[in-house]
Amino acid sequence: MNSKKINIVITGVCYFKGMASTNRVRNLLQPLIEKDAIIIKNIIANKGSFLEDISKSGVISNVKYIYCGKGLGNPFVYFYQMIRGFNFLVKAKEKDISNILYCYQSPDITNIFYLIFSKLIGFKLIIDITEDASLSNQNLKLKDKIKKQSVVLFEKLIPYIANSCIGITKHIVNKLEVICKDKVPVYHIPISVDFERLNIKQKSELIKENETIFYGGSYTVRDGIYSLIDVFDKLASINQNLFLKITGDTNVSYLKSTILDRISKCQNKSRIIMTGYLSYEDYIKNLIASDICCIPRTQSPYSNAGFPSKLGEFLASGSPVIVSQIGEVSLYLQNNFDSLIITPGSDEELYQAIDYLLSNKEKSKILSENGRNTALKYFDSRNHAKNLLEILINC
Repeated sequence: MNSKKINIVITGVCYFKGMASTNRVRNLLQPLIEKDAIIIKNIIANKGSFLEDISKSGVISNVKYIYCGKGLGNPFVYFYQMIRGFNFLVKAKEKDISNILYCYQSPDITNIFYLIFSKLIGFKLIIDITEDASLSNQNLKLKDKIKKQSVVLFEKLIPYIANSCIGITKHIVNKLEVICKDKVPVYHIPISVDFERLNIKQKSELIKENETIFYGGSYTVRDGIYSLIDVFDKLASINQNLFLKITGDTNVSYLKSTILDRISKCQNKSRIIMTGYLSYEDYIKNLIASDICCIPRTQSPYSNAGFPSKLGEFLASGSPVIVSQIGEVSLYLQNNFDSLIITPGSDEELYQAIDYLLSNKEKSKILSENGRNTALKYFDSRNHAKNLLEILINC
């Protein structure tokens, strides 16, 4: 084995199948795999409907993994799965090279034991945080409230267990710096886009009769999806060729029922397409085939602390982007140059922005080209992977 390689075990996310979290980690690590700089393994301890067909253990896309996410509602099953994870960590450790546990998201009740155990057996620990869970004010079930409170509690352990921390926004970086108190280095790596996987050459070859608004994300009020549905319904009444495509899915039953109920009341519900979970390849095909991409997030401390993970892909898709002015969006984007930036929660501005793009094709083309250039400038995954490699080497 090449002694220069770094052995990385990923936890907190499925590396080879998933949504925004998977893309975050994959975009940063895959270029390093291709350079033969790292080898990776994966403890999948999270749950999701898209993971139901994954076996207990195996190898997918050359990644050795163990799935410990089934049946975690039962405390006995939880401890059984945790022991399986411990055994995997012991066997995953390599001799004579650096061993790192890469933890996606903050320490909480679902991963803290893996983090502590990995340290005890000689792993170094990198924590990559993309959300400030303490600011979430959704209506949470009891188990989610417990998880949120566990984040608040276990984040205090970061200076004592982590070797490096990464934040997706400056808000999160600043918060980590306060927590770490100069004991642990903190780095900023924003969202990223793999331009080699997101090839838009076929976009110009598409023959289309209809126009599609594209949305990819979760179904919470924070994400503005309900406003987008209402605005679409109004626009679709005067544009018979307009469609709305909603990708992604949720395990939260009340969110799923709420969005289905909202759609059922729309006059133009037959032109609202819910794809459910898509593989990355199918997701990209649908994204590239769309005409307008929307991220209509509402205003909240939670939204401002994070950053829309889909924004980079939307900008790189070759379609114009409408995005709410939240958090650090204006640090990278310029309104009416590479995107249309609207007031968070404003249905009127969202309506006007979509209507403007539908009516001004040349301007839409200019916004699309500038948007892709902006994404290439700030969010190219190959550049951020180089930065991550330096963090791994110095960990």
